[in-house]
Amino acid sequence: MPPAIARRAADPFFTTKTRGLSTGMGLSLVRGVVNACGGRMRIDTVPGEGTEVVLELPATSAPPPGHDTGARDPRESVQRVAVTLSDPRRAAFVTACLRSYNAETLPTPAGAIPDAEVWITEASPETLEVARRLARAQPSTRVIVFGDAPEAWSGLGAHVLGERSGLAGLREMLGFVPKRESQTTEDAHE
Repeated sequence: MPPAIARRAADPFFTTKTRGLSTGMGLSLVRGVVNACGGRMRIDTVPGEGTEVVLELPATSAPPPGHDTGARDPRESVQRVAVTLSDPRRAAFVTACLRSYNAETLPTPAGAIPDAEVWITEASPETLEVARRLARAQPSTRVIVFGDAPEAWSGLGAHVLGERSGLAGLREMLGFVPKRESQTTEDAHE
């Protein structure tokens, strides 16, 4: 692949495919998981010869995922999260990320008030109405909105997650990692 494509290949939602054939989440998800493990991902490419994606992961003596040691980092507390996103690929990506952080994801029918600590949705007139009902019924539920959201969402206390915020922005809004004042270049592309 050309160097310009290789530089963006792991950006969330970047794709060279025709719209509707891909969401551009594959390498972005891989990089997010590798970074979350303290590793690095590198793309080595020579146009016309091939491309290699190199994953460097740290060695660890930690127990395998799912093995309960009894001790738990307070940032890893299980959260009940409802995800209502219209794009099934985006919903699957967000759900996979949440599960990797030990969050419990809850199915929530469109138009229903989610019974969760966190609700991840997108801005639309229908979801805004649900958010208004949610604010009255369960004011402690945090709301995260993907994409551009009208000011009415901020008035309800929702957190707006822009398209380019990526996995790091989602993790920060969910409270899985402490908020940092500065980011490294690599973190900014996570």
